[in-house]
Amino acid sequence: MITIKAGPTGPVYSAKTTDGKTLFENLSLEQLRAQVPEIHELIKTAVASGSRKPGVVIDAGLHLTR
Repeated sequence: MITIKAGPTGPVYSAKTTDGKTLFENLSLEQLRAQVPEIHELIKTAVASGSRKPGVVIDAGLHLTR
């Protein structure tokens, strides 16, 4: 699961595996690009959308191994 949240100087990015193991936490976009370029590229090119149906959640799951 990738989480994007507001940081003191811009967005920060964190990721955990499905079993809760932290892969990285609170990286800036520059740190993300340097440390996890495949996730940086995914986020850079991602498009978010809603389903417009009550109770339906769109999950853009990504399986990573580290």
